[in-house]
Amino acid sequence: MAVKQFILDSAIQAEIVQSLSEKLRANYVFPDIAEQICVCLQKHLEDGDYTDITEGEFLALALTMHMQEVNHDEHLWVKWHPEPLPVDESPQSLNQEWQDERKLEARLENYGLHRVERLPGNIGYLDVHYLHRPAWGGDSASAAMNFLANVQALIIDLRKCTGGYPGMIALISSYLFGEEPVHLDSIYWRDDDITQ
Repeated sequence: MAVKQFILDSAIQAEIVQSLSEKLRANYVFPDIAEQICVCLQKHLEDGDYTDITEGEFLALALTMHMQEVNHDEHLWVKWHPEPLPVDESPQSLNQEWQDERKLEARLENYGLHRVERLPGNIGYLDVHYLHRPAWGGDSASAAMNFLANVQALIIDLRKCTGGYPGMIALISSYLFGEEPVHLDSIYWRDDDITQ
């Protein structure tokens, strides 16, 4: 099935920047940084920096670069979807087809676990490129960690890791620590004003 080419004009670009700015102001963890990003995006829009960009993927890339130039947050990016996503974009509400496609992509890349082996000297090696949802890749991560259970030392290679889900980090870390909880990271949920 061919995807219909969607041409962006200046009115649609302005609408996208406005919508993105609203989402940043409502949801970004640092409200003052969100405002700086919005001002930056608006300036690029007004200066005509998006005028010649007529393809969605290129606009998404430009917006991402302009957002990240403010505070260098590589977790903050724009992705272009030619078809609208559901209004409520929480993982529970995404349509099943989209969710199934993401799950298949994760499975085909073995949930980001690219290599597990026992090196000479009884050294374990785990090459991780992405930390997918534990509900999807937890069994694979457990199998990898169980394979490495009897090594004397462990190398977890994250040089090519682009990030992922805190739940998978917690799952893998649980193989490295004892029964007592260990604080590794905090996540602030702005909507509920809670830190987990």
